[in-house]
Amino acid sequence: MAPRLVVFDLDGTLLRGPTVCEVLAAPVGRSAEMAELEERRTVDDLRAARATMYSWYGDRPVDELRRWLDGATLAPGAVEGCARLRAAGCTLAACAALAPLAHAAPASAPAGTQAPAKEIDGLAIAEAAVLDMRQLHAEWYDWALGRGALPALLKDHVTYFMAGADEWRYAPALAAVSSGKDLVLHLAARTGTPLDLYHSGDLSAAVPGSEPPARLVSDPRELPELDVAREAADENLTSQFRGLQKRALVFHSAPFAHDVEMAGHMRLQLACAADQPVACRQLERHHDYDQWQQGRSIVLAQSGDVHDRPDRRMEECRQHHAPDRDS
Repeated sequence: MAPRLVVFDLDGTLLRGPTVCEVLAAPVGRSAEMAELEERRTVDDLRAARATMYSWYGDRPVDELRRWLDGATLAPGAVEGCARLRAAGCTLAACAALAPLAHAAPASAPAGTQAPAKEIDGLAIAEAAVLDMRQLHAEWYDWALGRGALPALLKDHVTYFMAGADEWRYAPALAAVSSGKDLVLHLAARTGTPLDLYHSGDLSAAVPGSEPPARLVSDPRELPELDVAREAADENLTSQFRGLQKRALVFHSAPFAHDVEMAGHMRLQLACAADQPVACRQLERHHDYDQWQQGRSIVLAQSGDVHDRPDRRMEECRQHHAPDRDS
């Protein structure tokens, strides 16, 4: 009995020479950038690469993309082989990308999005959030092959689940994901530096008055991570031990009077002054990491000269360090 469906990989199987992604990048003048993306290997890098490529031609008509693919080089015998399969009654398909939500998980985690669970790290997940991924993939492939409608879950560019409301929501872009209102909380500590978790500073909707600055000391002779190494080995979504770490500034809000939806980008704005060049460089690296991870914006300022522009570049730190005194 002949198979009913034959699915081919494109790059290196049906195609020779440039990959399908390189072929599509050429008409939009992105060949050099595509060559760099082809070198990426980690899951996070590949995910970011897919988003980048989509931004190049995601809004192009399908017919136009098909014309671009005329520039691809087919492997010897590919046309003849496909013709024989069609003559035998087979349906043919080709793929060069993962199906939706087909992200791999790190080795230390469960099966990622391919195996949704009703509980993660002891946290109960709403029934509506647990998808039948096989069904979703089947519907998506039917749509991709022209045999069905696009799955309702994928009707917009961004799909996210709002806990509490227990519903899926949609947005045209990540920047458009929002609860519809801003929640602004200000750091406040009347004594300046919060002592610890049990004597923390406040996150308050009210703008605080004049307060002494909070001071964070970085001593290269200390290794605070060693104090929590045992707990860190089993850290998960419900872990609380980092709130007890030394050399940490802890601020928290009072309980909200009513339910608050949080969706979209969270941003932390700080005005920082460093009294040593080494501390300045450490803050710079921390800034770069957070800018990528959580969209935080940290401003370095010379003592007594706090900038009110969060977009000031970190290079100012190199140009004039704060004097060697408490700031």
